[in-house]
Amino acid sequence: PKCHPNTRQAVQDDIMDWILPTVMRIQWMLWLNGAAGAGKSAIARSIVTLCLAQKIPIARFFFFRTDSTRNTIESVVATLVHQLIHQIPDLLSIIVPKIESDPLIFTKSLETQLQYLVFEPLRQLHRECPLNSAVVLLFDGVDECTGDQNQTDLVCLIADFLTLWGKFHVFL
Repeated sequence: PKCHPNTRQAVQDDIMDWILPTVMRIQWMLWLNGAAGAGKSAIARSIVTLCLAQKIPIARFFFFRTDSTRNTIESVVATLVHQLIHQIPDLLSIIVPKIESDPLIFTKSLETQLQYLVFEPLRQLHRECPLNSAVVLLFDGVDECTGDQNQTDLVCLIADFLTLWGKFHVFL
């Protein structure tokens, strides 16, 4: 579920202000934390809706402990790639040849998949045709991903990417 209208509006407004390119930012990663049941996932879903409504590209993955398709890192990159191509069609001509040239790419490490199918294509597209808005990557429930090392790897890979390249926002 998303937030009820006007619920947690201040939090949503703060997050959208952080996403929108109206102020100079220092941090490109936002970590929303709180107790279980506090409404973090509802806020995340509301942010997705707001970004889509404002045509801000947002690729997201919602981890969920009891769903075997959503409690591992195996489908994270494929999900992000699908959503990015859907929202930024110019990525199609960059990403599809990469998959065709390496059909086993989705069996490789998370780092390799993210570099090859998400980070490099976004950088290439931005070089060829600068993006008008930030691209948001949203990961909800990272703590529900099996394996502490998988959780750490995901956060570290994203953080490393952001230290080298701005114009992208990550909401955890």
